[in-house]
Amino acid sequence: MSKTETILCSAGEAITAYRFVTVESGDSYKVDMADANGEKCLGVATADAADDGEVLVAFAGYTLVDFAEAANLGDEITTDTDGKAILANSTGHNILGFYAPEPVDGVSPAIASGQRGRVYLYANKMTLAL
Repeated sequence: MSKTETILCSAGEAITAYRFVTVESGDSYKVDMADANGEKCLGVATADAADDGEVLVAFAGYTLVDFAEAANLGDEITTDTDGKAILANSTGHNILGFYAPEPVDGVSPAIASGQRGRVYLYANKMTLAL
């Protein structure tokens, strides 16, 4: 799958663009900001949204995400407590995708903490159940 797959959701709280979101407890069509390291996520919000507003969530394929740690091409990622991408290198972390930068002059650059970069998201069981 090379294109980005998205789903339109309702925000259960204010949502920050380019951060991971989870399905709100008790309501499968509202999303909240990811707030635990390595938690299961629906995908990445593609824009900011107000509480109860609509938000488009990328759940599979390529999308942009904010990084809280440095990463190299192919590094598997998960979420931190602020919905940013971190390396999925701890037992129990849900692997959400991998860092997949656009090559520049034939080289795939690493990404530093605090930057926004392209990832490839894996479709997950949570998404497929919606």
